[in-house]
Amino acid sequence: MRCEEVREKKLEFLDNLLPESEHAAVGEHLLTCVRCRREVSELEAAWEMLDDFPAMSPSGDFVPRTMASFQKIRKSERRSLALRSALLAIAAGLILVLSVVLFDRGGDVDRDSGPAVAEEDLIENFDLVEDLEFLEEFGDDLDMVMEYEFYVALSEEEAL
Repeated sequence: MRCEEVREKKLEFLDNLLPESEHAAVGEHLLTCVRCRREVSELEAAWEMLDDFPAMSPSGDFVPRTMASFQKIRKSERRSLALRSALLAIAAGLILVLSVVLFDRGGDVDRDSGPAVAEEDLIENFDLVEDLEFLEEFGDDLDMVMEYEFYVALSEEEAL
């Protein structure tokens, strides 16, 4: 048997809990290995010193006091969980409100701050503005758009 195996089984060896064949194998190893024999001897001495201490028994109110302590801990954990859940819900609500407020402003034009598009740009791109107004009026209906583009192309050809 190797030293590692003896180290793992030394407590069971001392308590005579090993099967007879393993107990014999550990014993044979201890006869040949000084290091393992010393470790087992030290452990055996420590157990003997512990046996010399008087046995202690808990007080009569030990169990009720311990259970009361556990109940206090459980209550505080529940409160803590409830508080964390409430704070998480509040944070999520604030994030939602802020995102709605911040992102909703993107589509609005501040009419008090002056024209959004310079007049020169408007005049320069008048054809595009007309096309845009026409598209906004009729929505995203593809057939209408195609028909409109056809008539625009036809009128441009007639103009030439």
